[in-house]
Amino acid sequence: SKSTRYRHRKRAVLSISSLFSSSSDESLENNPNPLIPNIIIPDSLHVNTENTNTIEVNTLHNNDLNSSYKNSDDNILNDLSSSSDDNTILSDDDKCEDVEFIIARWACRNSICHSVLDDLLFSLSKCSQLKNLPKDSRTLLHTPSTSTVLKTIEGGLYYHFGIVNEIEYLFKTHKNVPTVLQLIVGVDDLPLMKNPPSAYYGKSKPSDCNEYMQDFVDELCTLINVGIVVNNVHIKVLLKAIICDAPAKSYILNFRGHTAKNSCLRCSTIGQYENNRVYFPDLTSNLRTHRDFVACIDTEFHCGETVISKIL
Repeated sequence: SKSTRYRHRKRAVLSISSLFSSSSDESLENNPNPLIPNIIIPDSLHVNTENTNTIEVNTLHNNDLNSSYKNSDDNILNDLSSSSDDNTILSDDDKCEDVEFIIARWACRNSICHSVLDDLLFSLSKCSQLKNLPKDSRTLLHTPSTSTVLKTIEGGLYYHFGIVNEIEYLFKTHKNVPTVLQLIVGVDDLPLMKNPPSAYYGKSKPSDCNEYMQDFVDELCTLINVGIVVNNVHIKVLLKAIICDAPAKSYILNFRGHTAKNSCLRCSTIGQYENNRVYFPDLTSNLRTHRDFVACIDTEFHCGETVISKIL
């Protein structure tokens, strides 16, 4: 930019001035511009000969050199003042602060992952005007330095983000939030939502479904029974549905898989195996009840108790 070029040239002039500071005091006193040193031009440079092969060297005298620098500086300052309403010149640090805010807002608005943001910051840091930008995305986004405590369960690692945190974030980003929130929970490998209440990492699915769902069920029970107060507003939370496919449903409810003979969730019919598949020919079996399901009466159907029964 023009301001940067002006500062660089001014530093160069000061450096040259310091080099010539050992010159005679008389030459410095006669210099009208203290930033521009008196440059003694040897007489040998003023060459005027009649030979055609001789090179003629033209140089500026001190007064011409001073006026040239002065006019150039005045033009740059005038250009800068005309391009700014308040006649102020932003420093590199001020510009970096504005760029930091723009990049951080862009990253949050477009859900840019940290690895991509780190690569962008590394590329921008090569520019001399943006050398003061943070090198790490966590510094740019002011990510809290608190460590994330992962819970080790049988099969892998688990972390519960919390439903309360998502509700508080909902109030920060939206207006006119209803006082009764109906939750729809998805349990599947497909990422149906951007902000899940929990996350699991492992080579296989968790061995114990109750250990996997315990934190979620405990928090949801508290929200259903007590609710939550956000911005002096009492919010009531209801569980509307749990969406999952057949394998996930049998896993969280802890009953036989959909390929077993005793796997019908609606009634107590027993399937038959034929042509490499299980089918249920009996359509007159007794229907299952909520009380029987919670009590785990049918031992051929249930694999064990489930914590999901607390919120059913």
